[in-house]
Amino acid sequence: MQINITQRKMSDRGGVVLMPLLRNVPQGHKDWELTTCPKCGAKCWKDPAVDFVVKHQ
Repeated sequence: MQINITQRKMSDRGGVVLMPLLRNVPQGHKDWELTTCPKCGAKCWKDPAVDFVVKHQ
């Protein structure tokens, strides 16, 4: 099985939002918010841009 992970385009619909784990990305990005994963409960980073994309689809 081969999977291509690419940057999301405005024309894309559906899909999966990936949230980087704190243990994998300890510093994060200046715009990211530290949160708890709703699925597994681990500490991870939430990108506020995701809310914008979801709202405008």
